[in-house]
Amino acid sequence: MEKVAVSNLEHNPQEGVKLSTLEIWDQLKSTTDAQEVVFDDIPDEDLIHSMTIHQRKQIDNYSGNYAVDEWDDDMNNYNITPNRNAPASPEALKSKATPSKKQVRMRERLADADENDTENNWRSLPDIPTFQELVSASVNLPKNIIFGGYNDFEQYISVHYKLLREDAISPLRESVLSYKKDPTRISSSAFVVYDNVRIVGQIIAPRSVVTKLSFTVRAQKRISWSRSRRLISGNIVLLSQDNFEHIRVGTVCSRPLSGLRKYPHEIDVFFHDLNFELDSRKKFVMIEATSGYWEAYKHVLTNLQKISEHRFPMKDYFVSCKPNSEIARYVQHNPLMRINSVLGSSQSLIDILEPFPSSEDYLLDKSQLKAYQSILSRKLALIQGPPGTGKTFVALKAIQTLLENSNSNVLPIVVACQTNHAVDQILLQLLREGASVIRLGRRTNVPEIKEVSVYEKIKSVRNTFSRFIKDFKKKKGRLMKQMLNIMSNFSSEYVTLTYLHSQGIITTAQLQSLVENSAWVDTVFDDDDSAEEKQIESWLGEMKIDLVTPKEIVHGTEEELQIEAEQLEELEQETKESLIDEDELHGVFVEFKRKFDFYEKVQLHSKEFKGFLAFENIWDIPEFSRGMVYKHWLQLAYENAESELRRLHRVYIKLDKEISSCHNKRVAALLRNANVVGMTTTGLNKYRHILESIRPKICFIEEAANILEGPVIPAVFPSLEQLILIGDHKQLRPSCSTFALAGPPFNLSISIFERLVENGMICDMLSIQRRMHPQIRQLVDSVYFGLSDHSVAKIRPTVPGMGQLRRYFFTHANFEETDGSSSKFNEFEAKMLVQFASYLILHGVNPLQITCLTFYGAQKKLIENLISKHLPDEKENMRVATVDGYQGEENDVILLSLVRNHDQRSVGFLVSTYRVCVALSRARRGIYMFGNAEMVANTNPLWWDVINTLTQDEELPGLGDYLPLEPKTGADEVYVYEPSDLFELNMKLRA
Repeated sequence: MEKVAVSNLEHNPQEGVKLSTLEIWDQLKSTTDAQEVVFDDIPDEDLIHSMTIHQRKQIDNYSGNYAVDEWDDDMNNYNITPNRNAPASPEALKSKATPSKKQVRMRERLADADENDTENNWRSLPDIPTFQELVSASVNLPKNIIFGGYNDFEQYISVHYKLLREDAISPLRESVLSYKKDPTRISSSAFVVYDNVRIVGQIIAPRSVVTKLSFTVRAQKRISWSRSRRLISGNIVLLSQDNFEHIRVGTVCSRPLSGLRKYPHEIDVFFHDLNFELDSRKKFVMIEATSGYWEAYKHVLTNLQKISEHRFPMKDYFVSCKPNSEIARYVQHNPLMRINSVLGSSQSLIDILEPFPSSEDYLLDKSQLKAYQSILSRKLALIQGPPGTGKTFVALKAIQTLLENSNSNVLPIVVACQTNHAVDQILLQLLREGASVIRLGRRTNVPEIKEVSVYEKIKSVRNTFSRFIKDFKKKKGRLMKQMLNIMSNFSSEYVTLTYLHSQGIITTAQLQSLVENSAWVDTVFDDDDSAEEKQIESWLGEMKIDLVTPKEIVHGTEEELQIEAEQLEELEQETKESLIDEDELHGVFVEFKRKFDFYEKVQLHSKEFKGFLAFENIWDIPEFSRGMVYKHWLQLAYENAESELRRLHRVYIKLDKEISSCHNKRVAALLRNANVVGMTTTGLNKYRHILESIRPKICFIEEAANILEGPVIPAVFPSLEQLILIGDHKQLRPSCSTFALAGPPFNLSISIFERLVENGMICDMLSIQRRMHPQIRQLVDSVYFGLSDHSVAKIRPTVPGMGQLRRYFFTHANFEETDGSSSKFNEFEAKMLVQFASYLILHGVNPLQITCLTFYGAQKKLIENLISKHLPDEKENMRVATVDGYQGEENDVILLSLVRNHDQRSVGFLVSTYRVCVALSRARRGIYMFGNAEMVANTNPLWWDVINTLTQDEELPGLGDYLPLEPKTGADEVYVYEPSDLFELNMKLRA
């Protein structure tokens, strides 16, 4: 069979003949006897789709029936429409008038497919928002089923995919629609705007080509970039030149502070359309949503698209909500285990399915032991751990037991947590117990965990794929050189006429006319390129205009979008994480230097303009139109180069995927030799393809009640025999980017843990807490029925300076205020709280033992500022946090600022029972609350119960408009009503 390569077909660009790939394809097929046409490289998906459309059109034009005239590459969907260009032969007209039975059946199937398309195409949606999703004013969403099961698996997966995707896209859509409505808007709580966005250059990095952008901030405020939520790695940015009638979607790859501190600022962005933009004179507007974080959704959505019913072993529970009484398969085969990890001594085998023998030597209490047994036996185990009950300790003991008894068939065990800190703490404990653990991902601050990270471990493993990787890298190197050669033609101020001639854009005569009429330049410049640039500049004359860089105007500092440094690090860690590469953005940077644009506002008739383009002596072109002519040539050059660069870029990325595939196989081999593999839930989704290849049978999900259901679903690997979900659905629920999706009928904030518990699944609750003194624990009795105290909690020491008072509510009527981001603060409360903290420190309380807790970010900032002012030596030691950022943590003394105080009934975050529960359960020795007791008691049943508990104590005061103190001065009990009272008292104590 004769084969013809497409690249062998020659054509002359000088004659204006530029054939598309499809035209070349047709020409080859018609002019040769070849039965097969081959390409130098594998055609990309777009080309294959285009070929398919082309073939369909040829067939349909021949038959005279219907043709496919539209194909959406992203949606993988086509529409069937009448082909108006089909030949109107009598046979064709007859066929249209009386379709055959076969044609009727085909049309019916197509109609049915079209009706169901919206429902079924979710599995083929791209991993970035589509244009339609960004500009649609209305969205149809399915309801989420909380009570009872779903109709079938497909409904279950599609519901969670669509709701999760909407949660990710909704902030972006709101940004686009709001901007289109008012393009002059300076700022918004929903999005931020960047002006004067230009292409600075391109970075050819090891994995892809990344665009460096320069920009200014429309808000005209000084940004503290090291603490700003703006432009964090993994966030989506949207660019447009025409009020977002057309949109480019990019992801922030890197935010080097050195670039952000420049003016204009600089950022590195990857554009998903893979199109190159070489014209740095173009100016864009860029918008970014202030809520949502695309990187947290991207891998989850991709995984949900790939999950199928026959490879989902937890379908009976997740989909049908059947009772979770089934025993794990490997336990059914052999229920005998040693439980030395909870006895502390060597014991004989026991049947894990039978009641445990009685013993006083157990390291676990009765409720913990019951949960421990469920973990070791049930196919699906749910463990609820109220504050201080030791749920992580029970999980560790269960893992140790599994390692002690398990053979290689059920290893490694996968452990996933919501935060990097939680993962590191679990792995650290297992590592110290002698377990073979590996941390998937290398972003950790714990030296011991860093040593067992994949990144470190892989260094000592022989690379059996080195030959393949070396070959792929050589090919990438050649591609890089090709891209650099093309881009280098655009790195100077002017694109030379020599290059334009090489691309067939100008004629030989036009090129020669430039040189012949400006020969004097050659005597000044030795370098040919420099001489030609000077020649072009001379030819353009006055048709150049300066590209003006706007002056920086700053009015104050932006505080609304600031976040904690550790929160910023946590958000960016999974994005930056690379299993092998040190830094994905190290590469070759090609800068596009532009100081001038070209004047083109003269109105010319198209015929006149074409006449100018045909002049053989370009000096004959009137000077007033030279800017327009040159810009026209540039546009043609850009189009040619950008098209070729896009083709090379696609091949470059394909080669990188081959290299990544080799690396992933190495990582998988490494993981198979471990006993425990730990990661965040984001990491689990990001590296699920690797984890699936090692066929895990046991998976632990910590903090499961604080994670959206969507990210947990991919943890159900096809090979999984046992899933353990550990959490507490009475504390903080998962957070959504879109508030409207959190509640009914979408209920996205309901975790899989809570949903299964609410549907009557067996859930073992740990019932003995070791954290809070009993007086503090009583504040959450209405949340946790049957929660009792361990002896450790009962002997907590009192708080110095407070006598026997461990809990107190200081009530006041000083009104709140609102900052620029609509967050609330209460200056009276903040001053009172900081002076009270100072009082406690003067009585010997270590600042590290005090946490100032609040529900609002603005109040947190205010408290931090007051601490810096009044307690400068302690600002690094005393923790100030929001309630949402403090779940899972604890301290001896909690000072809780409620903030809300006004003449209306709304109390915002304080109405959330889950948040209140977290706030009230962080203290070990003492909790002191500041707020309006009457207002909060009337808006939330839990607060009502708290106030009742405090006021019904006959021995100790629990509530008042004063703060009862027992200072070390030896005086009687002192009552303080104002921050100034505390300030004066503190001054006396210091004297």
